[in-house]
Amino acid sequence: MIDLEDTEEAQRVLAKGQGLVRASGSVVFEWLNRLIEAKLELRLNHDPVAALNLLEQVENAGGRHYDFISEALDTWKGLALLLSRSDNDDAVVMLRRAVNSMTEANRILDLPAAAIYLAEAEWRQGDLTESDAAADQAMVAARLQESNHQILLALADFQAVLTRRLDSEEFTDSPWHELGQALMARGVGAGWNQHPVILLSEFGRIAISVAGQEVKPRIAKSLNLLAYLAAVPSHHASREDLLSALFDGQSDESARAYLRQAAHRLREALPAGIGPIFTGNTLAFTTPVILDSESTRFEALIAKAARLRGQGRLEALLKALAIVDSGEYLPGMDSSWATQRREQLEEQAAQARLQAAQMAFTTQQYRQAEQLAEQVVAQDPYKESAWRILMRIASATGNEDGVVASYRRCKAALQELGITPSDSTQQMFQRLRR
Repeated sequence: MIDLEDTEEAQRVLAKGQGLVRASGSVVFEWLNRLIEAKLELRLNHDPVAALNLLEQVENAGGRHYDFISEALDTWKGLALLLSRSDNDDAVVMLRRAVNSMTEANRILDLPAAAIYLAEAEWRQGDLTESDAAADQAMVAARLQESNHQILLALADFQAVLTRRLDSEEFTDSPWHELGQALMARGVGAGWNQHPVILLSEFGRIAISVAGQEVKPRIAKSLNLLAYLAAVPSHHASREDLLSALFDGQSDESARAYLRQAAHRLREALPAGIGPIFTGNTLAFTTPVILDSESTRFEALIAKAARLRGQGRLEALLKALAIVDSGEYLPGMDSSWATQRREQLEEQAAQARLQAAQMAFTTQQYRQAEQLAEQVVAQDPYKESAWRILMRIASATGNEDGVVASYRRCKAALQELGITPSDSTQQMFQRLRR
């Protein structure tokens, strides 16, 4: 794949060589021309044999005397070998050498492309970890360039690199998904992104977005319906389950007609052909879609945090809490399922907030720990574990009055239930006061 931007880049490479031309005569200029011709043979004509012939001419004439020319030789020979599938072992060696040399010298013009080619070569060698690392290195280099041009050109040649990288992404708004959208805008077909992405916002406001554009069903029940489908496995449900969840178990003709209308209005709001339809007794998407919701993101981050330790776990918890802190889940929706789901998510959020407060305290991030614990007791003033954290924070910061104040607040809250603080809370209070 090639475009006018690539031709302009070739001109920049030529201009970069003008200083060398003055120092070394026309030889270096000729080498640069050969490199550009080889690059065009690969990207425009898809002719690795012709490209290798040109690259051999530069190498045999002593081109590796200059590091930046040696890097170009390794990059484009590596690409030629990948395209011809002739010798992946040599391709890996060359591309590793090119990427390492560019990185050490901070020469990033061709680094995004070289790193993508290396990611493909490492994959063919069976090393997924190194393949992912090379792809991530390409992303970093593209950001340093403040341009996605080179990485997009390379991904157009090896779309499978993007496919594999997307497989490891938890959500659909990653930088890799942005690159995928950019490739599609350039008309590059990609099996990794043939499925429409539907994003459901649920906290604070309810909204549906498809490909970044908000769509609005005519009736609110359609939003509730999509939220339910987003939360259940495989995003499909029986008619009976939907009536039970969204219509409080009503199964008369009126409820069934309203359910059909909700599904119809949802399909009407979504792009043609991707909305869910009833097949027999089951409502499902007949066209594969990616249904991404804020609540499932929240739950995924909570699950991720459980697998982590230390600061990484705290960061995952805080990221999850940032989602639910946007507001109430499905505001205005009062179906039995929405109410139950809201309570479940609130409980998960409370537990996550308490864990985050404990971890922030452990790492001596006292201000953050205090904020989190105060949020817990504001929502549930009867949770003694949060009051104990507040007491420990006050003690750790030398605030004895704060220890007493937190204990008294805890005691007053529990008196509303006709109980007193537990033995562990009272013992902690006495110990911290000493």
